[in-house]
Amino acid sequence: ANLDAMKAYPGRFKAIAVVDPAVDDRTLENLAEAGVVGVRFNLPSYEPDALIRPGASRFLERLKAIGWFAQIYADDEQWPPAAAVLRASGVRVLVDHCGVRDIVVGTGHPGFRSVLALGREGIATVKLSSLFRVSKMLAGFDDLDPYVDELLKAFGVNGCIWGSDWPFINVSNRPIYADLLPPLSRWLPDPGDRARVLGVNPRRLFGFAGQ
Repeated sequence: ANLDAMKAYPGRFKAIAVVDPAVDDRTLENLAEAGVVGVRFNLPSYEPDALIRPGASRFLERLKAIGWFAQIYADDEQWPPAAAVLRASGVRVLVDHCGVRDIVVGTGHPGFRSVLALGREGIATVKLSSLFRVSKMLAGFDDLDPYVDELLKAFGVNGCIWGSDWPFINVSNRPIYADLLPPLSRWLPDPGDRARVLGVNPRRLFGFAGQ
């Protein structure tokens, strides 16, 4: 994100950053003033030890201190140790991409159960995003129904947000954007519930005015 552009329109834009854990406090404060509200951790692709290496807990505590959340994308087997560290730190958590990497493992996998526990404990929000990456289907995404059913039970409607994952980078079969929204009507038949997941909840999580 362009921080100058964000600063030019205070409160209009929010962003999630990728930052070096060694970043100084002043830099974090500048990012916060511009509208950054969280840090993303991509454990499968970049830094698998980001949450378990020395100093990780201290970094998470710094994020908590400035009111940010930690957005986590993890492999299924990475979730149990990651969840333990996140829980101990007290930082708010945003679970990326439905909290599952390979749906073949099933909803009883320890990784997915760790994600559900974070939801039941009220310390995390889950993003129903990147359906085309998690599902084995290109549209409809019916094979995600058992996972979303469990997520809704654990997180509740107020603990869920939606994301398209546009612009769909690093995928061989790019989805059609319009195909990513219809599953919400199946998972959340009540229009009020959909409105919360699509608008009310993300406004609250990202700290937009009035929420």
